[in-house]
Amino acid sequence: MGAVTHKRNPRWRPTVTFGYVHVDNTSLQSPTAYRNSRYGSANVVYQIYKRLSIGVEGLYGFREVSNGDDTKDVVRMNVGMVYSPFD
Repeated sequence: MGAVTHKRNPRWRPTVTFGYVHVDNTSLQSPTAYRNSRYGSANVVYQIYKRLSIGVEGLYGFREVSNGDDTKDVVRMNVGMVYSPFD
């Protein structure tokens, strides 16, 4: 798993993440046992005021099981707002 945030200026914060997992399955495990996954996201947050920020994020995930029959991926989008009552 890794992530990088780059503060372009005091108001903009883009972040990119990526994660990967691979499991060496044995013959004793179920054919539907978890085998590997990949997950990534990219977002940008804009600080409107000192304590108020908004952001948008895109996410992608992939999952595979041992026998390969239940392989799935998904794409999502999130929008959020954060208010911090403290400095």
